Amino acid sequence: MEKGYCKISEGLCNVSMKTIETLINETAVAHFQESVRRVDICLAQLNEEQVWHDANKNLVSIGNLLLHLCGNITQYVLSGIGGQPDARQRDLEFTHKPDLDNATLFQQFKTVCDNACGVVASLSKERLEEQVRIQGFDHKVCSALIHVLEHLSYHVGQISFMCKLANDKDLGYYAGHDLNKTNE
Repeated sequence: MEKGYCKISEGLCNVSMKTIETLINETAVAHFQESVRRVDICLAQLNEEQVWHDANKNLVSIGNLLLHLCGNITQYVLSGIGGQPDARQRDLEFTHKPDLDNATLFQQFKTVCDNACGVVASLSKERLEEQVRIQGFDHKVCSALIHVLEHLSYHVGQISFMCKLANDKDLGYYAGHDLNKTNE
């Protein structure tokens, strides 16, 4: 870890500064973990019928969204960044209705996210700047990582919405936190 200096009232103090890659890696891992926590909260409030229900032909079930997220994270992070083989069958993520209970579905999603965290945690600055080709698109590794996190957040938001719609109750993501507190 690099050392830096900051000004405090009358002089300089020696502080520890994280490298940019450490900040990126830790932040990405935290976002994966937060998404896993939110999905866990949602699945605990839903039965299997609710998880696999397609509201209409233009909406995908929560179960299929989770299969889709597993496919996307696997293709982008585990394969595209991590070097594992790419065997994704994207179309099936939206149509296949496997006989998975909520616990098994959650464990599959959590395992993919945990494995992605392992890849992300070890990325060096040089590796973050490397070019990769994923799903036919050229990306820097850092850009691919940001894309995956944005995609994950978008779909976890949809899952949260569908869970609230099904149960008409707050999910408690921020329980115990005063969200009306202003910045100091």
